[in-house]
Amino acid sequence: MTLKSRRLQTNNFRLAMLVAVCGSAIVLSFQNCSQPIEPTDSVQLASKEAIQADFAYDVSYDQMAYMSCSQLKNGEFDRSAYFTFRLGAYKYGGLKIRDSFLSAYEKKKPEFITDILENSEINKATIPQLALRRRLAYQTSLSSDGVMLEGSDYFNVFETLGTPDMIQVLMNLQPGESLRYLRNGTVYGARMEGSLYFADGMAKAASVRSFLKSDMVLASTFTHNAGTNNETIARSPAHLAHSIAEQGFDFDSSLDVDPNKSVYGLGYNVSFARPSLGGIFGQYPDVIMNEITEANLENISDRSSLHSWYCPSNMRFRIVRDADVQAGLVTCNKLPDPSSPSEDITLIRNILKSEDWWVDRENNCIIAKKSGPDCYGQVQKIIYDQTQECNTSATGACVDYASLCMRVEN
Repeated sequence: MTLKSRRLQTNNFRLAMLVAVCGSAIVLSFQNCSQPIEPTDSVQLASKEAIQADFAYDVSYDQMAYMSCSQLKNGEFDRSAYFTFRLGAYKYGGLKIRDSFLSAYEKKKPEFITDILENSEINKATIPQLALRRRLAYQTSLSSDGVMLEGSDYFNVFETLGTPDMIQVLMNLQPGESLRYLRNGTVYGARMEGSLYFADGMAKAASVRSFLKSDMVLASTFTHNAGTNNETIARSPAHLAHSIAEQGFDFDSSLDVDPNKSVYGLGYNVSFARPSLGGIFGQYPDVIMNEITEANLENISDRSSLHSWYCPSNMRFRIVRDADVQAGLVTCNKLPDPSSPSEDITLIRNILKSEDWWVDRENNCIIAKKSGPDCYGQVQKIIYDQTQECNTSATGACVDYASLCMRVEN
């Protein structure tokens, strides 16, 4: 069977959700990009091996954080300190070439594998990407205002794959090793870390949590169209089949899949809970990230290489305004990190950078080190005491949280 007689349809649609809060409306849109990806240039591939080569890359993360902030206007806040989701590979995860790909060419010279990666349509000019996608409709992504914005609605992580330099670095990794950092001429270098931002309004923040509870997944996928209008297309075995068929070759029938139901990468199913309350009030929204499960987006029934995650209660931090500390409205201390940081401090600092936050472990709170717009915007009063009522016109806003989860190394 070939894809020459089968057209992969483009089902462009937008599903808009209007939510009214305090007299204002917010729109979250879904965008579908399920069309086949055309070759990036008109040059015919030189070898059958390169044309038929399988997808080669694997990316995984070992930490995730969620901030419940909902008063951050786009372009007006510190994007290092604040985020909605932040994923990073700091200890176990990272980027590597798939074991199955290396096994297929284990008797070949490294130069042969490098040539294939550099010329394969499914592998060259590929970029790891983070976005919120619909479950089993993976080509449909969530956007804030109907247009997918890079660095907000989706995040292109690390560096472009398939270049000669990147291939060389990956080929030099030892068995079981993954790449998490790369010098690239900038101050911070390239890191396996990315952030998404859906914090412009309470309705938007609540909607994202609701979508993840019902039919969305935080997806770590790959795109092959960097710099084009189709940059949020998630690479699928169907795209590999299409590419092979376009070159006049037969392909494995297992590649003939629905690109909405099978893409390369991992999905993170995220659930939320209310903070642990000492009082009787149940009005707190579900602002704590409390569970993560992984899914293989290429084959949802295959759980053989998935990892477990844990979300400890001591990794949940109230986000405290410095002015409220100075006014004596909340107890949260600006404490320096210990000279010999514990493992917990190291985990926290991976996500909540030392240049951005004071961290008080005793009171489980954090204070921004930099001035400027914060989680609460123009909100006048924050209720930090969980035993008191909040989120009513007569009280004040509920406190926002930053919560961290970590992967278990199996």
